[in-house]
Amino acid sequence: MKKKTYLDFANIAIQMEKEEKYNLAAEYWGKANKLANTLNTQRWSEYRQEHNEKRYSLHHSHSTALRS
Repeated sequence: MKKKTYLDFANIAIQMEKEEKYNLAAEYWGKANKLANTLNTQRWSEYRQEHNEKRYSLHHSHSTALRS
């Protein structure tokens, strides 16, 4: 089995975003960040991780409010 790369984790994160699984997307962006080779990819993955953490928080609180 080949070792996962930044691009592997980034592509999984993108798929999780499309499926609105923001908590998993944030997790995979964090994994991608650890493998980032350039400052740009490091900053991008940090931004995406934070963005998805916020999206998850908002999406989760909105869903909870609708169920109440």
